Amino acid sequence: MSTIPTTITLKIHKYEPESESLIVSFSSDKTKGKADDYVSFAYQPTIFEDPYDTETVLKHIAHSGIQVTEDIVKKEQYQENKEITKKYQELVGKEFTFSVKELYNFIHNYHNKK
Repeated sequence: MSTIPTTITLKIHKYEPESESLIVSFSSDKTKGKADDYVSFAYQPTIFEDPYDTETVLKHIAHSGIQVTEDIVKKEQYQENKEITKKYQELVGKEFTFSVKELYNFIHNYHNKK
């Protein structure tokens, strides 16, 4: 199942004047729950180019919600996969040694094939 959403829901829980922050959470058409069900994030409107344009600020914040909700969906899918739990439990107590060169090559190749 794809984790890429087609819609993002942004819920503003409060505005904190002391830190000038909007406290928000996200959900999407791919998440199992509603925005209230997930962790909240603080966004300061002043980090955006035009903090006086509330619609633009909301769209910038919602844009960051794309990645947040993709991560939520990945976690939800992972938690449903009982076989992966078994695989990781089988690793307990084992040691693994890798050469630094091997790790650099792995990371380079891994990111270049995406």
